[in-house]
Amino acid sequence: MSSHDPSRIHVRDTTTDDARTEWARAFTTLDLAALGWPRAIRHLPAELLADHPDARPGRVVRVDRGGLLLVATGNTAPIRVRDRTGAASPAVVGDWVLVEAQLDPTGGATTGGYPFARGRVPRAGVLARRDGARSTSPQALAAHVDLVLVVEALSGRRGANAGRIARLAALAAADGIEVRVVLTHADEAEGPHVEGALRTSIVDGRGLDELAELLAGGATATLVGASGAGKSSLANALAGRDVRATGARRASGFGRHTTSTSQLLALPGGGLLVDTPGVRLLGMHADVDAADLLPTDIAALALACRFRDCQHGDGHVGCAVQAAIESGALAPEVVTGWRKLERELLREQARADHRLRRELHQEQHAVTRSVTKARRRGEIVERRR
Repeated sequence: MSSHDPSRIHVRDTTTDDARTEWARAFTTLDLAALGWPRAIRHLPAELLADHPDARPGRVVRVDRGGLLLVATGNTAPIRVRDRTGAASPAVVGDWVLVEAQLDPTGGATTGGYPFARGRVPRAGVLARRDGARSTSPQALAAHVDLVLVVEALSGRRGANAGRIARLAALAAADGIEVRVVLTHADEAEGPHVEGALRTSIVDGRGLDELAELLAGGATATLVGASGAGKSSLANALAGRDVRATGARRASGFGRHTTSTSQLLALPGGGLLVDTPGVRLLGMHADVDAADLLPTDIAALALACRFRDCQHGDGHVGCAVQAAIESGALAPEVVTGWRKLERELLREQARADHRLRRELHQEQHAVTRSVTKARRRGEIVERRR
């Protein structure tokens, strides 16, 4: 087995010492209810609690080297805990575990050493991606998440990336998590229209109050997006203090990636926020439902299509989506991006399902034969370059 585990990458943490102290102190005022235990306990099997009657619940707020977890157990600063749950996958920020003190040979609690996490509450609200380049299984990034905030920067030459937004939204929806798009640097650029997006700016404060309201009431949210999109700046604004270091702006207008470790942040309004490192590769995994890839604007137009099984392709009779493209009401790039995500998901599902892989191979072989026959009959004329 390779010693490299992509879920346990630890590089330089740019959080300052003062910020780390403030971050830990914020948990001393939160009880288990404020940490989200009432939501998690719905998924707790009775036998797991019976197997560990002396354990207390705690939420993973950071994962450190060597399998050490920083766990908040309510009304105290996070404690270091060794992961002894025996779970098939490593713990991630947001997980709930059952914590037990170490016992000496006589059965008494020891005064030295770290406590143990003996059981993990079954996960819900999992944000995941494909686990590495060669695996089709999902890799969890955060657990017990209620809301995913997809962050895109409006400044710079590129603007908001519709394809990346659709990809991140689909990965979140795969486990039933609510999704909201947040556009940063709204004071610098108008940018494209993104359905349902919240435009924000830490310079003039626009959108920040509305964003804080989304997180009020004890919900757990996570910020996801490309490196330098402004996630750390948003986290600082929501927390009301510098919980993350922020980088200087590049010539492109985008900030430098500074966050290097995921951690759970306690917000003044009562919500919790998972600040994740910028991830350059968010591969689709086979557990995503193809229906979650359909953009809302296409879904609304599809209701007006003449046939229920309309595939929204060129030449389809009575297709409201194609009619919207021809009239200029819908950008062709929206459909192109959707089809691209569909093909990517189909490839991932085929990698995990040999029957589907064989069917796709047979279809491709049939298309190749048809094209070859048409070329021989002169029905296809290739232009010479």
